[in-house]
Amino acid sequence: SALQMIDTVQHDILDRYPGTFSPALTASDIEKAHKRHKIAGLMGLEGGHAIEDSPRLLRDYYRLGVRYMTLTHWNTNGLADSATDVNDPKIQHHNGLSPLGKQIVHEMNRLGMIVDISHTADKTFYDALETSAAPIIASHSSCRALTNVPRNMTDDMIRALAKKGGVIQINVNCGFISQKSADAPKGTTIRATLA
Repeated sequence: SALQMIDTVQHDILDRYPGTFSPALTASDIEKAHKRHKIAGLMGLEGGHAIEDSPRLLRDYYRLGVRYMTLTHWNTNGLADSATDVNDPKIQHHNGLSPLGKQIVHEMNRLGMIVDISHTADKTFYDALETSAAPIIASHSSCRALTNVPRNMTDDMIRALAKKGGVIQINVNCGFISQKSADAPKGTTIRATLA
């Protein structure tokens, strides 16, 4: 569960290795960790399903140190549509962010939580970009121009993200940076060679 993972990060990583990691709850904490040559430890929730459609639970996670949240993970939830099931007709979709999702984005802005759009459907991305008063991030996405999979971002999305001060971090999993790997049947081993 998310609560167990938060305890694992705090107890088994941050508390156990204070010479290597520094807890980071603010941008200032990140800068201090960098100046001290430490790794800033930020906690995030991967998938808005973890808050169970509850702004109260979002605030509880914030109090426990969570500072960013991906709106979706592999599945559409009560907040927003996911990239990986957006074309599944058996799933009830919202056409992007739901009204609750917009409320949650506003609450994340109020708290100072970063809105993360990795895993979201394209329409969810654009809705989040429009709804959020603060810059948003793609914590682990890649480029659709290089590997055409729904989770990756188009060049237009990346430009729109940058225009509003957002950041994309690249997911280096082979299925997101290699079309050959993305197209391979599940369970196939792709061997990379350096040219």
